[in-house]
Amino acid sequence: MAFKGIFFDLDGTLINSIDDIADSVNTVLKKFGYPTHGREKYFKFVGNGMEKLVIRALPGDVSEETILSVYKETKAEYSRRWNKKTNPYPQIERLLEELQRKNILLGILSNKPHDFTKDVVKHFFPEFNFAFVQGAEEPFPHKPDPQLALHIANKLDLNPEEIIYVGDSDVDMQTAVNANFYPVGVSWGFRSKEELWENGAKVVVDKPLEILDLLEK
Repeated sequence: MAFKGIFFDLDGTLINSIDDIADSVNTVLKKFGYPTHGREKYFKFVGNGMEKLVIRALPGDVSEETILSVYKETKAEYSRRWNKKTNPYPQIERLLEELQRKNILLGILSNKPHDFTKDVVKHFFPEFNFAFVQGAEEPFPHKPDPQLALHIANKLDLNPEEIIYVGDSDVDMQTAVNANFYPVGVSWGFRSKEELWENGAKVVVDKPLEILDLLEK
C-alpha cells in the first residue's frame, strides 16, 4: 500500500528546541529554590508532555500543589522564550517542500501543549500547508496512546497503513506501533538509535531527505 500521509513529531524531529525548554524550566526551578539541571538531562525529561517534564525536573518529594505551581510558571516562562534559541533542523524545510510537491498529506502530532504547538509551527513553517497541527489537548490522552492519532487519520480519510509517523523517541515509535502507522525514527533528535529500534522503528534515518526514499518503496 502506498503511503499517502506523513505525521511528524515536533520537538527533536522538526525543531531543535532543547535549549529553550531547558532554559525555561531551569529559570523556574531557580525561582522556586530547586536545583537546576544541565542541558543533557533535558533530553530524557522531554517527550511525555510539559507536566511530566516538570515532574521529572523537580525533586521527588514535592507536593501536588508545588508541581502545579511550577507547571503554570513554566508555561508562562516558555511562552516568553520558545523562539530564542530554537530552529528547524537542517534539511527539514527542503524535506517538507518535496513532500508537499508530491501531494503527501502532512501533519504534526506533538505532546507539546496545543497552543505552543500551533504558535511554533506558524512561526517556523508558515509556508507549508499542514493538513493538521495538533498538540496535547483534552479530552485526548498524550502519546503513546493512539486515540488522537487515529482520530486525525479518520478525519483525513486515511487508513493507518497509509501513514508514516516520524519521531525521535520511544514515545513516538510506540505511538506509531499502537496506531498501526509505519514507524520511522530520526537519529538527529533527543534520543538514541537504540531506543528507537527497541520501541518499534521500522527505519531509522540519519538525514531528513532519506525519508523521501520511503515513498519509492
